[in-house]
Amino acid sequence: MVKLEVFCYGSWTSMNTIPILQKAIDIIHEIADDEGGGLAAKHLSLSLGIAPATTYRILRTLAGNDWLRETRRGEFQLAFGLARVTRSYARVEHALSLLRRPLRELTERTGLSAKVSIREGMQVVTALRAESRRPNSISSPIGSRMHLLDSGSVGVSLIARLPKNEVMRILKSTTNAGVAEEVVLREIAAAKKAGYSSAFGTRNPAIHAMSVALPLTGSESAALTIVGWPEDFSDARQQRECLRALKTCAAQMQMALKGDGASSVAPSPF
Repeated sequence: MVKLEVFCYGSWTSMNTIPILQKAIDIIHEIADDEGGGLAAKHLSLSLGIAPATTYRILRTLAGNDWLRETRRGEFQLAFGLARVTRSYARVEHALSLLRRPLRELTERTGLSAKVSIREGMQVVTALRAESRRPNSISSPIGSRMHLLDSGSVGVSLIARLPKNEVMRILKSTTNAGVAEEVVLREIAAAKKAGYSSAFGTRNPAIHAMSVALPLTGSESAALTIVGWPEDFSDARQQRECLRALKTCAAQMQMALKGDGASSVAPSPF
């Protein structure tokens, strides 16, 4: 059986965090994990190690913005105001759920690992994957992140859909680990012309991949990718077969998204 995983949006830790904001987020997570029962301020303070006064102020602030609501017993539950904030991500997660079956079928057809990646700022995140049955298959953990310019065919597919000024902003980003600007521009031009992007050892000699762009929702695009070893793409026939399977899967995904109404943008040029 092909192993399938989906990305659930969660926290991303960093050195440059705001302590009080992190405490507020921890409180929201703690209440969410209670699955609707509601938690008292004292319990939250003790379980999270946050000072009682700080806990109280955070709870009042969140309740004042309709992110939490206080019950008659003085316990706090998630409120509907939080749903408004997460609505756009909820649409993305719903769209991803529609892609699970065709992604699994792509892996079964090609024997290669497959994934759907989305862009978050200057990074790409693996949002959905289906692992190959092969014992030595290449795996991309759910939630794993990589700079757009270091992610090979995935990043090129996503960047190629952006306006020129946004493309140049990404190319000038200081977090770029060293991919030459002219190389990326050539890759983008080739992807637009061919209708897909490939990275046959260009970022990592051992990893070969092919990607196509996939409109996910009205505001989000994704990249559909198959990943394998050099021998999986060693000749033109193998590459054609992989590309055919990739594009067929992308078309099936577009049909699933449009049938559900999750995607309201024009068909992908890839």
